[in-house]
Amino acid sequence: IDSIPVVHGILVNMAFGLVAGPLFTLLQGQGRGGLALRIFVGWTAATWALVLGVWHYQLSAVAWAYSAVTAPVVLWLIGWAGRHLGRSLWGAYVGPLAAGLAAWGMVLLGTPGPLARAGLAMVVYVAALAAIEGRRPLEDLRAWVAALR
Repeated sequence: IDSIPVVHGILVNMAFGLVAGPLFTLLQGQGRGGLALRIFVGWTAATWALVLGVWHYQLSAVAWAYSAVTAPVVLWLIGWAGRHLGRSLWGAYVGPLAAGLAAWGMVLLGTPGPLARAGLAMVVYVAALAAIEGRRPLEDLRAWVAALR
């Protein structure tokens, strides 16, 4: 499928974008809306500059351009939030990141069919996260189900 390289390229952007939401909420909640706005402007300008530099290649290059800018911005935000809160936040991201990389690795191995790849990636992610974090993911899942009832 021709779109798979684009999905791989934008995957990092999507994952880091999910992490960015609460960090921007923290910025705004601390009265640092101006800093949040400056980060958004810089993030957008850097993304577009890189996109304009690679647009003539392939669509996957554009997707990777988004990811290449998003990842360092969010990594900086995690560091800022940890300093602001007085404790490191890096440990909270190790398990999900390692499990995500394991799942992505399984997808890159080329299991036949996109649905099989997606299913295998989910199984590998859950198994890897459980192996790294023990019972915590299962306890989180139970809490989510209980909250929905």
